[in-house]
Amino acid sequence: MQIAFDATQLLGYSGINVYTRNLASHLAHSFPEDTYSMLTTYRKIGAVSEYFDEQSRGRMQWDNPFPHRLALGYAGKPLVGYWIGKQFRRKSRAFDLVHFTDPSQFPLGITRAVVTIHDLIPLYSVGWVSPETRTRMRKKLSAIARQTTLIFVPSEYVRQELLAYFDIDPARIRVTYESAGSEFRVGNPREDFLSHFGLPADARFFLSVGRIDPRKNLDGILSAYTTLPRDLQEQVWLLIIANGSQEEEAQLDAKIAGHAHIRRRRSVSNEELVGLLNRALGLPFVSFSEGFGIPLLEAMACGCPVITSNVSSMPEIAKDAALLVDPSDTVAIRDAMLRLIEDPETPRKLREQGLQRAQQFSWSRCAAETHAGYEYALGL
Repeated sequence: MQIAFDATQLLGYSGINVYTRNLASHLAHSFPEDTYSMLTTYRKIGAVSEYFDEQSRGRMQWDNPFPHRLALGYAGKPLVGYWIGKQFRRKSRAFDLVHFTDPSQFPLGITRAVVTIHDLIPLYSVGWVSPETRTRMRKKLSAIARQTTLIFVPSEYVRQELLAYFDIDPARIRVTYESAGSEFRVGNPREDFLSHFGLPADARFFLSVGRIDPRKNLDGILSAYTTLPRDLQEQVWLLIIANGSQEEEAQLDAKIAGHAHIRRRRSVSNEELVGLLNRALGLPFVSFSEGFGIPLLEAMACGCPVITSNVSSMPEIAKDAALLVDPSDTVAIRDAMLRLIEDPETPRKLREQGLQRAQQFSWSRCAAETHAGYEYALGL
């Protein structure tokens, strides 16, 4: 098979980018008889390829036939988007399938395409996206449902949502579970590791990871932590790894200003994140909705106890390996934190169950199931 990936947005560490890079790498390793091509924008091959290990880079083919979407500025973005779509339709004829891992970038009119839909959150009416984005994504997802041969989703929860929103043959939707990367594992960070984050070397701390977004419920985590008994707040820290717009970051910093035991960093490397997860008392991951939630498995693979939401895909992924709470109930989140602080048996049990649960997911399995999906799509 000759498979191409849309790599026009494949810079950074968004969930979609992590998924795309891991999937493409494992496909190239597991199915070397096939050809995998990464299609990106002008002069970006070097930057995009740096995210792949040397062996993966060598097993892939690279092409950069597309201009950057802002090549003509914001005013010219529709014109550039039209040209990219036209180029994609032309280039797609050279491949058996083109895999679009970001549905928002899917150009209309491509028949040799499969798409991964990570969630239907843009369609929700709760105000997490603008009305314009909601309208645009509904049109885009409707076109995907009509035009593509196969749709991949990361959870049964998303599959059922798709079936509820759109008239699709269930056989055209395949669940391919994602995973934590191989670098996420139990280890022993060096003794002075936490000092780089403004924490004492022996600090007990909760770790919150995610962008600043109302859906991620950082306000719920802050409310839960700041209502812990005062003596416990003096013993247990909260480290927040979160970034957003300049305005969002300023608002967050204002909320935590003056609290002696809360620290924030904009970002960390994967190596630093592994170290933090190995040292953290727990990871509160209490989003209002997730299509999958890779941070759950990253924490579990490092032996970090998890507190997560009892809604959307999170119970499906965590099962009994996490404390499940109502994300809108800050008292429940606080009580879960208290269990991890005060009851030694709870974190011990969650570490054990989390490690076992994380082992049930792998990128190799995701690649194998995706490859089987490609073969099915080509047989339609």
